[in-house]
Amino acid sequence: MSKLWEDIVRQMDELKKCLDYTLGDGRATLDAAAALVKQAKYVYITGIGASWHAGIGVQHLFHTHGIPAHLVETAELEFMCPIPPDTALVVLSRSGRSIEIVDVLDKAAQAGAKIIAITNAADSPLAERADLTLLCKVAFDAAASIATYTAPGLVGGLLAVHAAGNLDRDLTISLARAFTECSALVPAWRTQIRQSGWLDAEGPTFFLARGCSMASSYEARLLWLEVAKAVSTSMTTSTFRHGPQEILAAGEIRVVVWLDPERSRENDMRLIQDLRKRHSAIFAIGQQKDPSARDLWIDLPDIPADWQFLIDIVPIQIASETYAMHRGYDCDKFLVSSYVVESDGGL
Repeated sequence: MSKLWEDIVRQMDELKKCLDYTLGDGRATLDAAAALVKQAKYVYITGIGASWHAGIGVQHLFHTHGIPAHLVETAELEFMCPIPPDTALVVLSRSGRSIEIVDVLDKAAQAGAKIIAITNAADSPLAERADLTLLCKVAFDAAASIATYTAPGLVGGLLAVHAAGNLDRDLTISLARAFTECSALVPAWRTQIRQSGWLDAEGPTFFLARGCSMASSYEARLLWLEVAKAVSTSMTTSTFRHGPQEILAAGEIRVVVWLDPERSRENDMRLIQDLRKRHSAIFAIGQQKDPSARDLWIDLPDIPADWQFLIDIVPIQIASETYAMHRGYDCDKFLVSSYVVESDGGL
């Protein structure tokens, strides 16, 4: 039994705890953070690694609720991108100690930006220097980010919805229900993935998604590299059709396609059908399973479409653990990386 598996199993319970805390004891801080966002002329979201991927989902929620937001990876924000005056800077970081996060705080202070930290570490440099700190209140993962990836996405999403004036009881009830239902399905999904033969397929792995699930496609690539030590790539589903599809001329590939339940589903199903004709190994993740599908298909519980990224990463978290074992790697150990990167330059 790997520690990674234990982290995956407890993840949905951790998200329920995070939801309860943010809307309970942490509600006053959420209210204040939403007020800062509403008062700001610009909204920037930043993070690095898994936190940047979570930021993709957070940015999607800001946009769908009518608040323009810039997403900039933290090292790029530090070295390449000016921070304009009158900015609310939403910083996602599980530890609050990564060197890029710490260094960008000086730049944000010089620009007069208001810093809203979303982190799991109350005693971190980020939390100590932020104007407001939204704590995730989840247990730290053993190695790869699991709940410490999804929880910042949840808190950032709640901030976006609240700043837009759209946070209501119906949303929180539907999220809590989805977390409970997802938790019950995790063991069955593991069996389904292991018995499917999808991981035995030859060729490279492509992760394709749209909307909020782009967060999952990028996080999936990181898990493939970090946990399974296997090369993969991620991109939007449409981008795959503008050149990258030439890889099909080289033979079979392994493909994961996330399906949005409300938009572009018909187009993505046509892509899946064409990939089948090319003998690609298909792994579909979404709500409302196609009853005729013979591929590996994870049918997600009902969840609002723009929040699906909080649960549709789970099948790939499971698959990465299985694939690491298949390839002979210990999924609980980093061989080259450190748990937190606290120095600049080099590995």
